[in-house]
Amino acid sequence: MPAAQRVPRDSPVLSFLSECDAKVEVYVTHIDSANVATRRAHFLKLLGMNLIWSFLLIRRAYGGLSHYGVWSALGKLVPEWGAAAPNLDKALFGNIVMDLFVFLILVPIVRGFLGVAMMRFRHGFPQQEIIFRKPSQSTIANIVSEAPEKRDTYTKELLRRAVDPRGDETGCLRYAMGGVDV
Repeated sequence: MPAAQRVPRDSPVLSFLSECDAKVEVYVTHIDSANVATRRAHFLKLLGMNLIWSFLLIRRAYGGLSHYGVWSALGKLVPEWGAAAPNLDKALFGNIVMDLFVFLILVPIVRGFLGVAMMRFRHGFPQQEIIFRKPSQSTIANIVSEAPEKRDTYTKELLRRAVDPRGDETGCLRYAMGGVDV
């Protein structure tokens, strides 16, 4: 495992990491110096997919106004907005299931991409970027589920893979919220 380095106190990286939960370790694994045009093209593809998904969500929500009787209910208050009441049948049930599936899958994806898009619009595509990783909830659960005598070994292996995923010691930094220790 490469030697850990302390992040300088005046570094913007430290201010970013200080916003994270103090119990979660954050790993600065490497500096991405891939071609800017490649990263920009990848981002634009993701932006296109998320715009399509957003359009699908808006279309399903607008269609839901008539499928679920919202226009019918509003038509009782404002007669010119009136519409026929929906039929309670298999088609309505199918629309409910489809809408639940679409919204439960796509809303978190689109919301997650908004943070990435805002970062890209604010900071653009610099020549080099620092790559951060942190353990997921399932990884933390796996650590806790290990036997106490095996927990340290398992955690050290996770740290090694987080810093150096290919196993060729190319990772450069590891920063733990309470200080640096390897």
